[in-house]
Amino acid sequence: MELHDTGTTARIGVSITYNRESVTGQGPSVIIGRRSDALFFDGSSFVAKRTELRMTEADSNNLPGYYFYDFKQDDEGDFLVRILNTGTYKFVADEWHRFVDARATARKLKQHDERITGLMT
Repeated sequence: MELHDTGTTARIGVSITYNRESVTGQGPSVIIGRRSDALFFDGSSFVAKRTELRMTEADSNNLPGYYFYDFKQDDEGDFLVRILNTGTYKFVADEWHRFVDARATARKLKQHDERITGLMT
């Protein structure tokens, strides 16, 4: 599972190769599903309809075969990301991404540590 702080952008990336050679000109896409309510990201909001979002080829000369999609999330949650390529070299890959409020988590841990320390004295 990939861990991200809320409000940051997660770069979802994939390198497409065949026989150890980078493959350009493919058309991979992502489907992003939110675990809490089973809604799908359509590029701007979460909706009931499954939506494929096109990935961008980074640079066919300097990073051939590398494709990405930038996903920013302001709320905490778990998201299943399915990467699929329907081009010449077909594949499907799933990965989980979790967004958490790191500052709030750090505050909770500090409070917990202080409480434990207080019990020890």
